[in-house]
Amino acid sequence: MTPMEPWPWSFSAAHRADFVAGLRSVLKQVEGLAVVGWETSCRLSPSGLRPDRLLLGFSPAGVAPRRLQALPAALGMPASLADSFMAAQGEARHILLAIELGSGDLEIKAYLSFESRLGTVESADEGSRSPAMRGYKWHPRDPNRTRINDYWRISTTPQTLLSILEQGEGVLPAAIPAYAVAAFAVRNALASRPYWHACDFLTATEQASERSSCSVRFYETGLQVADLQPALKRLQETWLFSDDQRCIERLEHRLLGWIQVGVDGLREPFVTLYCEASRADARHALSLWD
Repeated sequence: MTPMEPWPWSFSAAHRADFVAGLRSVLKQVEGLAVVGWETSCRLSPSGLRPDRLLLGFSPAGVAPRRLQALPAALGMPASLADSFMAAQGEARHILLAIELGSGDLEIKAYLSFESRLGTVESADEGSRSPAMRGYKWHPRDPNRTRINDYWRISTTPQTLLSILEQGEGVLPAAIPAYAVAAFAVRNALASRPYWHACDFLTATEQASERSSCSVRFYETGLQVADLQPALKRLQETWLFSDDQRCIERLEHRLLGWIQVGVDGLREPFVTLYCEASRADARHALSLWD
């Protein structure tokens, strides 16, 4: 793994007791387990940048059933989500845990990631889909604020995906600048990484919400956030967000993992950049608190 800059959060987050408590709670759930999927991310929207996010995961295979059964209570998951989470947990290939300091308070997330049922791109029918993940999200200070997101894996090729992103069929006009960032990244990957023949493409919806988004995986392309600078500069000029640009600058040399684009439940357009992270990012946050 290449050396990384400190986690690009708004350093005030590390001095928030609720944020630090949430981070410690998530880390406690994976003690002694082989942690996978460390990711830091930054959400960009017309209302600004939201960098205070961290995700990690583990495989439930070999984990004591009692420990898995205790996970919802240990995370403070509301009962309205816990039953569904436990019912689907047996099908999960990985369990992913995340925290995010949103507009004012903390949100905790737990995802169940499922084995792909599509097979290879060559063997799958173009456009076919299978369940990829289900996300359970809640605010510890307000257990009535909950969300459930469903993610579907779509069989496609990078070339077809580029057409989908550029055409923007059915996309709200406000979200077109967001889709342009994802399209820029796909064009960049195709131009510089000719071996990129298959891609992971997810669409997402939110229950009881108008949220609609899609995600593209870029880990295999070798792209870094710095490769997106022309598109991100145009996005800033369009959306006029004025947050501290160091949040983006500190991401520049991290490996780009995913790009998610779309509109949220309030119909605000967004782009979220997911990047490679490590335990050092979590330690950095806790060191600021300590």
